[in-house]
Amino acid sequence: MENFTNNNFEDLNSDSENIEFENNNTNPDNTGSFNNRRNSSINVFALFARSLGIFAIFCAIFGIFIGSFICGGVAIILAILSKGYESRMEKNAIIGLACGCIAIVIQISTFVFGVYNIINVPEYRELFNSMYEQMYGEPVDESITDMLDGLGASSPEGGLL
Repeated sequence: MENFTNNNFEDLNSDSENIEFENNNTNPDNTGSFNNRRNSSINVFALFARSLGIFAIFCAIFGIFIGSFICGGVAIILAILSKGYESRMEKNAIIGLACGCIAIVIQISTFVFGVYNIINVPEYRELFNSMYEQMYGEPVDESITDMLDGLGASSPEGGLL
């Protein structure tokens, strides 16, 4: 151990103060352990989880079906992996986990709502049939009937849609 004398600053109780440091280049306020340095560093997995989760919400809002599922799923996985052996998740990981889950729920509910409207609302069904006919050259009902005939199944009397 080396003794250092602090001559630059005066203490109220004494004229000079002796401060002893260990000669291992550590700060007396910091214990130098790995945990203290770990908490001050940036967790990259948590940061990417947050970024992908927010991007997944944008994809879900703007109807990019595959983007919201992929980015939301990866955000959830990265948020879980960012925890490591610690007992709690970081704030960025929690935000990424929540945003990823919200994006997937938004996209599933949008898909279910769209299918429900195509099946049950006549205006949407007619719009879907006309778009399908423009793209593929035949109505949806004929396509489904041809597909079922090819599989050896019979279609119901009223048709599927």
